[in-house]
Amino acid sequence: MSELLSEPGLDGARAILIASHQDRQPAEWLAERTGKPVLVLPGTVTGESPTDNLAGLISTIVNSLEETVAGVSDGSL
Repeated sequence: MSELLSEPGLDGARAILIASHQDRQPAEWLAERTGKPVLVLPGTVTGESPTDNLAGLISTIVNSLEETVAGVSDGSL
């Protein structure tokens, strides 16, 4: 994980993305050191709305990404 801190591309990243089934601890560690928000996204279709079908899953992911990018751009995140 500490090697990620020296990656040149990290400066251009707006968020740290992880799937909902993944352990948050590594992402939180990186977030503390970079100031970037952690965005937890569903990793698959679930039995609950709105991710109960593929279209809903994709919409949820895209909407979450758009909101994060907008929040980072206007300084609210």
